[in-house]
Amino acid sequence: MIPLTRLNGEAIDISPLQIESIQATPDVRVTLVSGRQIAVRDTVPEIRAAMLAWLRQVHAPPERA
Repeated sequence: MIPLTRLNGEAIDISPLQIESIQATPDVRVTLVSGRQIAVRDTVPEIRAAMLAWLRQVHAPPERA
């Protein structure tokens, strides 16, 4: 899950696997695969970076002891 902030300041965690697209129009809107749209305070580059960090963490090779 990646943490995002709604326009009203409420924190929300979203699974990157559920994100279909991100638009800045001028508010940033995250569209989920369900078609639901969520307006957030985070910028498009911040969301991309959070998604990339999550994917790297999930798909990283296991650490050797």
